[in-house]
Amino acid sequence: MFIDRQIRERLIKAAREKSTVTYSLLNDELELGFDFRIADDRVDIGLDIEDVSIFEHEKGRPLLSALVVSSGAKKTQGSGFNKLCEKLDGVDWKSKKKNRGYEKECYAFWGDNDNYKKFRDDDTSAD
Repeated sequence: MFIDRQIRERLIKAAREKSTVTYSLLNDELELGFDFRIADDRVDIGLDIEDVSIFEHEKGRPLLSALVVSSGAKKTQGSGFNKLCEKLDGVDWKSKKKNRGYEKECYAFWGDNDNYKKFRDDDTSAD
């Protein structure tokens, strides 16, 4: 599986800042070139972000895609994130999402300087 290193790095940065990032901001900042008027581009950015979370999950770390939210008023994760949580965690994601548990896990893990130093440069080209 290929992991987009720049997406991972940007999401780690968001975790360290205890913030979220919208799909549009991620696309613009990293110059990913997705056009969200095109359905396939919306799917493709979601898959790229999902791959980062699968990579992190396989390493026993929090799902960084929790930090990518819609640009609407609610600023919530999309349905793809919810399905991924259920698939990876095998539990109902609704209560954890309601309490922002996924975001809090990212903030705590990546806010820890030892974790950051140890895992920030993890080899994303593996597998």
